[in-house]
Amino acid sequence: MARAVIDRLIINSPYEEPERHWRYARETRTFDLAEGRRPAGYVVASGDSKAFDDPGIFVEIPLVNQIRPRVRAWREAGYPGVTGITERLLEHWLDPEEFESRRFFFCQLEAIETLIWLVEAPAAERVGIEIPGDGGDFLRQCCKMATGSGKTIVMAMAIAWHILNKVAAPQDARFSRHVLVIAPGLTVKSRLAVLEPAGAGNYFEAFNIVPSALLDKLRQGKVLIRNWHALDWDSEEQIRKRRSVDKRGAKSDDAVAAWVKNDHLGFEVLYVYRGVVRKYRPDFLVRLAKGDMLVLETKGHDTEQDRVKRRYLDEWAQAVNTRGGFGRWRWAVAHHPGEIRDILMQGQEAGAGG
Repeated sequence: MARAVIDRLIINSPYEEPERHWRYARETRTFDLAEGRRPAGYVVASGDSKAFDDPGIFVEIPLVNQIRPRVRAWREAGYPGVTGITERLLEHWLDPEEFESRRFFFCQLEAIETLIWLVEAPAAERVGIEIPGDGGDFLRQCCKMATGSGKTIVMAMAIAWHILNKVAAPQDARFSRHVLVIAPGLTVKSRLAVLEPAGAGNYFEAFNIVPSALLDKLRQGKVLIRNWHALDWDSEEQIRKRRSVDKRGAKSDDAVAAWVKNDHLGFEVLYVYRGVVRKYRPDFLVRLAKGDMLVLETKGHDTEQDRVKRRYLDEWAQAVNTRGGFGRWRWAVAHHPGEIRDILMQGQEAGAGG
């Protein structure tokens, strides 16, 4: 029966595949309890609507909905094709005797199973599944999980799966004993220290992710955790230490009076993307020697949302400069580390706004 409000949010066990879901009818803005699992997808704002009660439009993700039943059938068949190490890990994660001390959520197990399926399942299992790439040098696959569902635990599972398989079979190119974890911010980086196998309070021991007999083998691997900006750009070093000299003999350091990473500073620009008001936090604030303020963003790959952000940043800079009293503000984006020096030396010529 359709209803305007939901009286029970939790209708499934977190340890089993969902059997029911609340189905939403956007035309009537009502809910009804439907059998089966909710299809994977996301909701976008309706056109240019800015209303907070906008029902939105559901957009299905066909690839996820195509993969889910394949992984389920593979699971029910006993994970054919996996290595001995992978089989041992899966048995350990699913062992009922461990449930009293720790039991993984269904979404966590399905996430790691899907990653394993993509790598180890027989090719026949994946016929008709085409995962588009971004054209880069590395194969990158996204495992999207909701906030609070235990993504870090899944990361620990994936790390153990890779390292232990590589230690057991060094020639197997599908695995690696060296794992690079890229964090989106310094705060997140500190929280991910639990992914270091030899670190105090690591998740591998705290959540019994690896059988005790395999812990020493796990520690033969190396987990490197780096902040995204430091890894891709080394921007702090580019700005603080770079001593490159341009053709006029001027040093880029001479162009900078002071700089700060925009972390917990509260500097943000509001923008609207797909009908939703969001917050944009640029990477760095730089005070140039000549007195101008430079908002510096480092970005390896542009998206439509990035371009919308910068349009609002440009409007913000123009408004501040027109208002006066806050100095002269510019903005720039470096798509490659080598561009930073030129931006610092010639900010007004390198995509600066305002």
